[in-house]
Parts: sequence; structure tokens; C-alpha cells
Amino acid sequence: MRVMMACALWSVHVDRWARGLAEAGAEVSVYAPRTEPLPGVRVYPSFVPPFRWSWPMRWISRYRALLRRTLREVNPDVVHLHMLTPDVPLLDELGGRPLVVSTWGSDISPPAAEPPAERDCKVAILHQAAAVVASSAHLGVETARYAGLAPDRVQVLHWGVDLDQFHPANGPCDRPVIGFIKNLQEVYGPDVLIDCLPELLSALPEARVLMIGGGRLEECLKQRAEHLGVQHAIDWIGYVDYSAVPDYLGRMAVTAMPSRREAFGMAAIESQAMGVPVVASRVGGIPECVLDGTTGLLVPPDDPQALAGALRTVLTDSALRHRLARNGRGHVAAKFNWRTTLQKMIAIYESVVEKRGA
Repeated sequence: MRVMMACALWSVHVDRWARGLAEAGAEVSVYAPRTEPLPGVRVYPSFVPPFRWSWPMRWISRYRALLRRTLREVNPDVVHLHMLTPDVPLLDELGGRPLVVSTWGSDISPPAAEPPAERDCKVAILHQAAAVVASSAHLGVETARYAGLAPDRVQVLHWGVDLDQFHPANGPCDRPVIGFIKNLQEVYGPDVLIDCLPELLSALPEARVLMIGGGRLEECLKQRAEHLGVQHAIDWIGYVDYSAVPDYLGRMAVTAMPSRREAFGMAAIESQAMGVPVVASRVGGIPECVLDGTTGLLVPPDDPQALAGALRTVLTDSALRHRLARNGRGHVAAKFNWRTTLQKMIAIYESVVEKRGA
């Protein structure tokens, strides 16, 4: 089967899908803003000259020509759009090929000022898609609501984790180390974690935080930590390569996910796969990933006091921490195995191709 993946933004998750499908035997092409090669995958850079308001039709014409040329060369059996974008040329150039659309969350929860024309285009793409896929039941409901689709038109396919890559080398870490592995953006609540530290450190002064990730809030967060007198307890690691994430998780006793919004919760899945309990906000798709009291603890969003209390409980109760760790690994193995997820996606492709030929 020939699969063409299209995306406006490159991410490690698109990388995983492309590599995984190729390893499973599909002929995979990627149409994306990327030039670096991928093993076993044909990469078609989607770069065109920068958009200029003075020449909008020229840019659209060039983009359409590049997309048409790529589709003609690849001749895919199915096109998979990762992250919904208002791509009018894509709709026009499909030529009857089935389209699968995966929503990611931020694409259907845009700022209130989303231009009506962009929203109309995105809704049209979802209605024309042969299959619409969401990574959580929560995101599935939000996707259907956004586009006015019947709920059963959106298939839920939880993203999976490679259990060979994310595998605990030893038992749970017994040092009071808290991990945060997300971009430093307001939506993920790094400020809530910092705000909870004065209370947590007063009870557990030896606790430390590994702050892994970067973003525009980094300097503000460092100033906030200094103002609260907790900067000594935070190690600012910055961005790390995805291949290094299991190693960092192995140094943690618990991970914190004080997100304000979360479509799914991939970081929670990876953490639990490594036998690391999770303390997270009860928002979005997180309750589908973290079973409260079984694989982690859930707290209200924007509540530093509740976050501090839950982190203290996990860090000071060794029996609880070890039980959450065991359960978390089993939960992920049963429900979020990457190889199972991959086969389910291939089954979706085969279904839409078969329907087209019928």
C-alpha cells in the first residue's frame, strides 16, 4: 500500500508514524516542511516561496502545482493529513483518493479569532475525509463538535508507545525527583508546578525538579522560581532528543503534568511505560491515560496546593509509588502498545481503500 502523509508542522510523532508504517511494509511518502532523509521513507519537501499578501494567488498557484506534482509522482492509495489545516488545494487535488485526517487538539481548539474562512475550510476537509481519527475519546467528541459531525464519524485510536524503547531498566527511582517533560507553554502549566514548590519543599526539602523542554516562557519561569526562592531545586535541562527521553524518565520518581488542556497525554503514557507514576490535571484526555489511584493521581487544574499534596503523597509513600509504577507499566502494555496502534491504523487505511474500490 502506498501512503502519503501530509503535515504542515514536523514533529517526532509524524516521524514515528512514517517509520513505523515503512517498517510494517507500506510504501510511505511524507509531504512536509522537511528536507532531512528518513530511513525507508520518501520525503517530499513542501517548501514554496514565503507567502506575501501582495501576491497571494501566486503563492497558492505555486503550492498547488507542487502538491499536484507530488501526488502525481507518489500516486498514493491513501493520503493521511496529520493535524487539520485549511488546505484548500489538498481537497481540490486529491483526485478521488481517500483522505484520512488525524486531529491533534490544537487544530480544533484554535484562538477565538480564527478566521471564518479558515474554519469553513477545515470543516469541509473533515466532512470530505473518508476517515477522521482522534487520539482520545475526549478529542473525538471535540472534533465532532467542531465540525458538526455525527459522533460515530470520528474513530478513536489512542497513540501508542514503543515498549521496547520505553522499558524500565531498574525499579522505580527512590530519590525525590519530579520530572516535567513538555514544552514550556502556559497550556502545559509549568508555572503551576513552580508555584507548588514552596509548599512541597517545606515538607520535603530534598526534592528536585528536572524541567525538560524549552519555550518562550523559560525566562519568565526562571524569574518566578527565583522570586519564590525555589530556583535551587530546579534543574533546567532544556530540549532533549526524543531518543534520550527514556533515560531521563529513569531518573524520576514521579512526573508532573499540570496541564490546563491536553488532547491526549503522550508524556503520561511514556512515563507509565517506564514505571514512573504520574501526577496530572484532570483535564481533556488525561483521565483516559492516567487511572486515578491506580497508575497515578489526578488533581484539579490550576491548583498548586493540590499538586503539591499529590506529589508529596507519591514521593513519601514508597509502597504506593511502587504499586502505581507496576500498574502503570501493565496499563500501557495492555492499552497503548505502539505495535497494536500501528496495525489499527493500517486497518483504517485498508478499509477506506477497499470502500473506494467497491
